[in-house]
Amino acid sequence: MLTPPQKQQRVECSRIFLDLCMEDKDVVLARIVPGDETWVHHYEPESKQDSMQWQKKGTPPPKKFKVAQSAGIIMETVFGDSEGILLINYKDKGDSITGNYYASILEQFQEAIKEKRWGKSTKGILLLHDKAPVHECHVAMAAMQKVGFEILPHQTYFQT
Repeated sequence: MLTPPQKQQRVECSRIFLDLCMEDKDVVLARIVPGDETWVHHYEPESKQDSMQWQKKGTPPPKKFKVAQSAGIIMETVFGDSEGILLINYKDKGDSITGNYYASILEQFQEAIKEKRWGKSTKGILLLHDKAPVHECHVAMAAMQKVGFEILPHQTYFQT
């Protein structure tokens, strides 16, 4: 159940978004760029040559099971808009995402926007991302100001 302050936060975020949309909804929606991190498992499939076995004539082939172990896991940071993906960045397991790293990603993201959506940067970017500590640290916030991104406020996820 949401507490009164949590409910109030949701109302405020909704009010800000509605006020933005009062001007021109389509322009506001075109400015929104979500960004998020996720873990991605990758696999190395066995080739047909690797899976071949010698068999005596007339014996049935061995049964194959579709169990595949993950070859590894990586962290993927993705930014995209209504037209598609703008930037994907990968980081190996064990490497942590710091404020400096996220600031460098924001700079790469700004360059990707200039390359792929050159008109979008003139309208202003509304960055929509979660409230992870690395997104809200001083280094990341300074980088957002430097590249000229606005943060679209949204409610924090609350588990019930």
